[in-house]
Amino acid sequence: MLLSKRSDPTTPTKNAGGILILQVLNEVKDDNTEFIALNKFLKILWLVILLALLGGFGYIFYQKFGKLRQMRQQQIRYEKELSLLEDKVARLTREIDELSNNPARLEKLARDKLGLAGENEKIFIIETAPTPELQ
Repeated sequence: MLLSKRSDPTTPTKNAGGILILQVLNEVKDDNTEFIALNKFLKILWLVILLALLGGFGYIFYQKFGKLRQMRQQQIRYEKELSLLEDKVARLTREIDELSNNPARLEKLARDKLGLAGENEKIFIIETAPTPELQ
């Protein structure tokens, strides 16, 4: 056994390997210090990498969330426009049905909008004289 049963391992022992034991313990202590420093550095490095990844994911999430919000607003606008167009289609469908089933309404519309006349009717267009502009 290389180590003695002494309580303080840093003091030299009386046996021939005592100096060797002290050197080994000092090297282990130096290696342990380097290991602790390296371990601390690796922990800090992992923390920095983790924070960078979280920051990157947060930035991407923020952009995607903004795009999602914009798309939802656009969807609401499109739904309102669709509702208005569906109402217009329903109104025009009712008007088509009314014109198809009501000949009196169709005749009135032809007279008013298209200027058509019935049989044995004459259309008179009365033009008014232009009024002189006031000076």
